Amino acid sequence: IFFRVSKSTMPSTLYFSNLSYYSQIARIALIDSPLDPEIVIVSLPNTEHLKPPYARINPKLTVPALRLEDGAMLTDSRDILNKVCSETSEPASERGDTIRTIINKLYSVPMGTVAFRATARNNKLFYYINQFLGMNGRREIQKHLDKDPDLREAYVKALEIRNQPPALATNEQFRKAVTTVQPVLDYLDGLLTKAA
Repeated sequence: IFFRVSKSTMPSTLYFSNLSYYSQIARIALIDSPLDPEIVIVSLPNTEHLKPPYARINPKLTVPALRLEDGAMLTDSRDILNKVCSETSEPASERGDTIRTIINKLYSVPMGTVAFRATARNNKLFYYINQFLGMNGRREIQKHLDKDPDLREAYVKALEIRNQPPALATNEQFRKAVTTVQPVLDYLDGLLTKAA
């Protein structure tokens, strides 16, 4: 069961998790955008993104996902951000340029890996919890693999992805990523300060 946070009466919907770096990027970009979607929180620790109700919404079994008013589904945060840019008109084309700059910076480095390594390096408990969640996710997929024939293809693909070893950045890539992203973080910090 998803937890819904109703933000407007518009039919577009963002499926989101606070634990997903890329969900956070999409949600920030959607603040004050003309799309103004309803927010549906998908619990990753409870493997809601792997269960049939969500698999029918997004066969990629990932968050974020944005269902548009016409029923089209965007399942990659870059596509969501590009949609936000294309929907922005007003003198907010400056906003679109800002979002594009942030997209280019944030996606130029493996931020999910950077965030994971930075946290796991300093917190072994975090590392072990993530290992457990990964095993739990594989079990959840196995459970539904044959129970839901209409979703079998989505579950097989998800299992293939989860069985691959994680692509960890080298120390050099990690250092470069942190250096590259610092100006973006400073920029975002400035935006938040102005907004406050």
